Amino acid sequence: MFSLDKQACKLAHVNPRSEKNGKDNVLATDLKFEITSGNDFLNKLHPDLQAGLYTSQVKDPHPGHLPNLRFPFIGAVPWNKEYAGYELRVDHGIDENDPIVIGGCIVNNFKIEAQEGGTVVVDVRVQCHPDEDTIGMLCGLIQHECQISLVPPASGFTLDVTPADAKQTPGQAANAAFES
Repeated sequence: MFSLDKQACKLAHVNPRSEKNGKDNVLATDLKFEITSGNDFLNKLHPDLQAGLYTSQVKDPHPGHLPNLRFPFIGAVPWNKEYAGYELRVDHGIDENDPIVIGGCIVNNFKIEAQEGGTVVVDVRVQCHPDEDTIGMLCGLIQHECQISLVPPASGFTLDVTPADAKQTPGQAANAAFES
C-alpha cells in the first residue's frame, strides 16, 4: 500500500477553496507537493513502474540501477490512482516533534517526470480539510522544502477510484502509447 515516511519534497502550491457539505460550505484545500528523488521512488507506486520507464544501457554491477530513460521523448506521465483516508504529516521546521497533522486526506493527481540519469520528479496532490490556522502555516511553506509523511488508513482499506482503462501495467501502457 502506498505510503511515505519523512519524504523530502517542496510544497509547490496551496489552493484554499470552499466545498459543499450538505447545505454548508466547508473549508477545503488542495496541496501540491513536488518530490525529486531517485527513480526507485517509483516502486512505491507500482513494482514495475521503474523498469517500465527506465533501463540500463550498460552492464551495471548494481542490480536495480536503471539510469537511462527507456522512452526519452515520453514527457510527463499521469498516474491515475487515488487513495482516500490518508493522514498527512508535514514537518514544518519549527518543532520536528510537532508536525502539522491533517486526517481524512485524498491523495491523487500524480504526475511523473522521468529524467535521464535516474532522477524522477513526482507531483502529487493532497486534498484535505485543515482549519484556518493550519492553512496559514501551510501557506508559509509555499515553495519551501519540507518533509511529509502520508500514512494509509489503519484499516488498510483505501477507496480505489482509478478509472478502469487506467488499470494497465506500465509495460502495457508504454506499448499502447507507441503502437498508435
